[in-house]
Amino acid sequence: MKIRRDDPDSATAVCQDSAPSRTAMIVVDDRLVSETVALQLANAGWTTVTAASVTEAQAVLLSDPSITVAVFPCHLTDENGFDPSRALAESRPERRAIECVYLMDAPNGASMMDGPDHLVCNPIEPRLRADLVKLVAAADQAAGRRRQHQSMLDELEQRVAVGEAMRLRLAAALRDAEDMNRALAESAGAARRDLLAVISHELKTPLFPIVGLADILLTSTDLRPEDVRESAGLIRDGAERLCAIIDRILTYVDADRRQAQAKSCRLALVDLIAAALQKLPKDTVNEGAAFAIDCPDDLFAIGAPDLLAEALSELVDNAIKAGPAGAKVRITAHRADDGHVMVDVSDTGPGLPDIVRRNLGTPFLPGDASFARRWSGVGLGLARARKIAQLHGGELEVAVPQPQTGTKIRLVLGNSPP
Repeated sequence: MKIRRDDPDSATAVCQDSAPSRTAMIVVDDRLVSETVALQLANAGWTTVTAASVTEAQAVLLSDPSITVAVFPCHLTDENGFDPSRALAESRPERRAIECVYLMDAPNGASMMDGPDHLVCNPIEPRLRADLVKLVAAADQAAGRRRQHQSMLDELEQRVAVGEAMRLRLAAALRDAEDMNRALAESAGAARRDLLAVISHELKTPLFPIVGLADILLTSTDLRPEDVRESAGLIRDGAERLCAIIDRILTYVDADRRQAQAKSCRLALVDLIAAALQKLPKDTVNEGAAFAIDCPDDLFAIGAPDLLAEALSELVDNAIKAGPAGAKVRITAHRADDGHVMVDVSDTGPGLPDIVRRNLGTPFLPGDASFARRWSGVGLGLARARKIAQLHGGELEVAVPQPQTGTKIRLVLGNSPP
């Protein structure tokens, strides 16, 4: 008798039992030999099942997956006349590993085996029966090692599969990121071009009357005094408009320094709203907007009065420009449960474009970037208001747009005592 290990490639499934099986199958066509082997293994604590042929053995393996050792004589072959060990190993759906112990009639049968170990079994000599039990136990351990090895291989294959799936997901994410970066780069390029066009347009528009009328005044000799005064007035208006644009840019850039130098104090919101309305540009005031103000007299905030009035004035200025001439702008103020002071400015206009709402407070992002827009501007109003709010520990928020309700911008001021 010898232990013959089946080809590892033929057994890929693994037993997941916590303890090794103690069931052996005896495939012997000699009843005496079968009973002798079964008795010897039973005395050693083994459970045995028997089969008289390779075909019957395959059926037994299908019905009893606990079998890990098969004992059969070397002269017993499958229907094709070949060694049945591979057929037995592949007999179960879960392909659990088994080991084969061969019984030999004579020493010359060793040519059928991979090694010299054997056991003469007909008749089974008493002195060799202990060796039979040892060989069956060793075969069971070898099957357990194969199952454990296969378990490790299966786990490794699963991890490789998971790793490959992660690699594919990462590759897809990288492709998506590259596409997004490409789209963002293209969008940024277009935004830069639009920004330069807006700024160039805003800066050149007041320069046209200045340069054009100045040329007329320099080259004409027959102008009437009233024509000269009118031209001078238009030049002054263009210069003031240009100065206003430059001033807005400088005040936005200089907000941090002004905040550091400004003195914070406790101020009433009703006074802050009044100061904000006083800071409105005259062309905005000329629109004749009506204001609906709802603010408690005992509502106070902490901050730099001049800066906060500028921030709120920017919101009111935007609200007036968003609606038609004479439209109503609503200003409400209250204290939230967390102590923050909320100032809401609502208009009756068409609402902010999605790109402005999603990027609220982004510098140089005008609500209307078309050259045919009604109001001039370089898109710094909301940016200035947001920066001032953040310098005071607050934020600028926009309400979720509702149909035909205009826009509501909220100036959130930092937590302050009542």
